[in-house]
Amino acid sequence: MRKLNRGVAVVGTGMSHFGSFPEKTTRDLFVEAFQDMRASVDRGLDPNDIEAIYIGNYSSDLFEGQGHTAPIMADWVGLAPRPATRVEDACASGGVALRQGILAVASGLYDVVLVGGIEKMSNLPISGVTDALATAGDVSFEIPAGFTFPGFYAAMATAYMHRYGMTPEHLMNVAIKNHENGALNPKAQFGVTIPNWMQGRVDAALRKGRPAPAWGSVVRTRCSRFGAASLANVASVRPGPISMRTDAPSRATCSRDPRSCSWHGRKRRKGGSPRR
Repeated sequence: MRKLNRGVAVVGTGMSHFGSFPEKTTRDLFVEAFQDMRASVDRGLDPNDIEAIYIGNYSSDLFEGQGHTAPIMADWVGLAPRPATRVEDACASGGVALRQGILAVASGLYDVVLVGGIEKMSNLPISGVTDALATAGDVSFEIPAGFTFPGFYAAMATAYMHRYGMTPEHLMNVAIKNHENGALNPKAQFGVTIPNWMQGRVDAALRKGRPAPAWGSVVRTRCSRFGAASLANVASVRPGPISMRTDAPSRATCSRDPRSCSWHGRKRRKGGSPRR
């Protein structure tokens, strides 16, 4: 893990609600996350301090028929005509946008940038979402072989089970853990643990005079269609950009590996919950 040439920290974060919102577009979710991010900064944030924007977005072109995404997001929060760049890297788009923002600040090009990830998949039917996600596969080899994107991951999971001895129960526990974490977030799409969700289905069946479901070890592990946005304000670690905004910056360390960035130095609020 190499040290950045210049200290970089996250000084504010925000997110929209996660869910299916027929009445909203991606830009509406972006505005919601932007307002939440501004409210999270200890000492306030003047949008005029933001010098550039990096937005991770997989395919608003296919999901919403909207390209030129980053400049539109910037315009809707009053940041035009600042440089606005869209980054696409399938499921990693938001994380890669964050990495690009870190490197932009570490290089000395900017002191303060806005980074985030946005997506809205719920405008399309399931078949349309499946087709859009399939473009993240290799359309020359994988898709002609009959793979959908979920099918491709199922094949990888089966191969992993064969090689390392993983069982479906291991994946079940991952889904249970993920829903338990999601239930702690008031903006999560479902906001309920799997045991509580399962019990709710049992109670509903009994109220209707139907047999209660027998679950066994089958737990939903797929990802639902949704729309959401999340943002972070990234600044250089020097007296101006950090001290005027927050008492609790999260500092970044990155390596040459594009998957590797870590955060250090987050203070905790009373009661033990970490600052956002």
